Amino acid sequence: MRYNMSMIDLSDFRDTLVRLKLTGELNRNTPEANRQAIREMLAQNDYWELEAERIAGLQLGYDEVVELMAANLGMTPARFESEEAPFIDPEHTVSRFITGYHRLERVAKVGGSLLFSTAHPGSLLSFYQALSLHFSQLGGRVIRLPEPVRAPENRWLDDVNGVIVLSDEGNLMHTHASSGMREFIAQVKPDIVMSDHAFAVAAMNLNLPTVAIFDVDDPAVPIMAQLDPDRMTAIPMNDNQTNARSIHAAESLIRTMAHDRPTKHLHARAAGPA
Repeated sequence: MRYNMSMIDLSDFRDTLVRLKLTGELNRNTPEANRQAIREMLAQNDYWELEAERIAGLQLGYDEVVELMAANLGMTPARFESEEAPFIDPEHTVSRFITGYHRLERVAKVGGSLLFSTAHPGSLLSFYQALSLHFSQLGGRVIRLPEPVRAPENRWLDDVNGVIVLSDEGNLMHTHASSGMREFIAQVKPDIVMSDHAFAVAAMNLNLPTVAIFDVDDPAVPIMAQLDPDRMTAIPMNDNQTNARSIHAAESLIRTMAHDRPTKHLHARAAGPA
């Protein structure tokens, strides 16, 4: 089923994202730090390149990346180059979320396989857990790990309520590396992936349909998504809030797209044991 967007009120979802400081005017990074992330990526710094395999071959210049990044954040290049506070246009974030939701929904409703993962568990784990549960309830087959999967550097890919994360067996890890995710995705062959950082790029490297969250200092993600916009969606969103905040964004999206069906149960389910 395709939704008639003119019949869906997106204002509550947009206002929720702004209230949670997930979009709109942000204060996490300095404007210069965001520009330096582009320079580092172009210099093939692994941390900022997110293991994107095709970026170096594109031979992009700094100004080209600024223009692309600004367009994906919903601002002008001049604003991105200024010293004004970093900004993500809320309307832009909402639009990309709707596109990403539809792509996930189409897979779920035909019983396809979905993989949810995050390299930002300290801020986005509950967000993905709520969406993982929701799309499984729509009929999707969420890929789970019955056992942890060994990753490089004495790490493990682990499963927390339907979301794949990186673990050192004592902590869930924030990472800019794919940490074995490319190999895992190639093995399980999901029909679509929703993720962030190098975990999302790992799917993009394999040309898989991908819905990716990216922040104002993650230029590699929208560049990769631009290579195949019919299959890849890059959603601009602050990825440095708490799980207690970000879960409300997922619940608001689900309410909006489900025409306000109750979703209070999601919070309790997402917080439960794996």
